[in-house]
Amino acid sequence: ATASSGYTLLGCVSVLVVGSLKDKLPVRHRGATLTIFVAPLFFLLAFLMRASLDLPFHIASSMVALIGFCLFGPYKVLGAVFAVDVGGKELKSTCTGLMGVSDNIFAMLMLLGKGAIGSDWEKMFGALTVLSFVSLVCATYVWVRDLKQHVRSSSTRDNQESTARPLLAA
Repeated sequence: ATASSGYTLLGCVSVLVVGSLKDKLPVRHRGATLTIFVAPLFFLLAFLMRASLDLPFHIASSMVALIGFCLFGPYKVLGAVFAVDVGGKELKSTCTGLMGVSDNIFAMLMLLGKGAIGSDWEKMFGALTVLSFVSLVCATYVWVRDLKQHVRSSSTRDNQESTARPLLAA
């Protein structure tokens, strides 16, 4: 019980860290809050997929605690926060509800999958590795898209300012 509490404890710390980062970073870096947590999650899960049964207990439990740190923050905070970004003021409650339903459906599917897999932890960590890779690709896409939009809007604003100056000077 003590070993598994590290997962939850570091997960709680992660929620605070991700929330603070989301509030402090500019909009163009909202994908960064996902990417910097999901990338190590992917590597931890990939490692556990291959070595989970051969690890000493203290190393395995430490890795699971780190997984909690990498997983809780993006999972708990960003779903609701991104709902506002996606749905705006008019649809934020609908988006939050849809994200909550999808969270619960996928949690249920993972439990059913674990039941079907049984005690084959290599397969379970393999499935989680694939899911974390998809999450990493999506998070990186959001970050790159936001950065490109920022560059485009900055160059458009600069062009508008440079064409407006001669008119103001006349």
